[in-house]
Amino acid sequence: MIVQDFYIPKYDWIVKVYYAVTTYWTSDILCALHRIGCRGEDFKQAYRNLSSGVLNTGLTYSNFEDRETVMVIALTSSPGEFQNSWDHEKGHLCRHISQVFNIDPYGEEAQYLSGEFQLDKCAKILDCGKFLDSMISVISRNWENPTFHPSIDQLRLFKEKIGKAAE
Repeated sequence: MIVQDFYIPKYDWIVKVYYAVTTYWTSDILCALHRIGCRGEDFKQAYRNLSSGVLNTGLTYSNFEDRETVMVIALTSSPGEFQNSWDHEKGHLCRHISQVFNIDPYGEEAQYLSGEFQLDKCAKILDCGKFLDSMISVISRNWENPTFHPSIDQLRLFKEKIGKAAE
């Protein structure tokens, strides 16, 4: 599992995303959901989803008052399924923010909620500082693990793109 924190300054919104989630992480994620106020039927549904072990699923819960979201993307069967899950859950997040700020879901502002810096086809950076902190943390903890070599490549791509954007 990979955990990434985002902060969306324009809306003062905190997002914690769990990627490649298996049933092993159910308790940790339920604690995060409970911490931001998930209770009752939403909590029970989250438990059922997380403990099912079904691929290509996810969930998004937001505390509108505190402007915090927990997003979960389970293990996926292919890169395309990951993209579908990401887009689906990101759509929920955008709707939640739109509801809080009375943003027309069909207007331009709603379209800009998905991010401001496109890294590649699958990654859009919402906060460059948080992205760097998160990537450095993930890479530092997993430097010897070849599974995380794509994270190093992604950080190199970010450096290249941010350099071009600065020119």
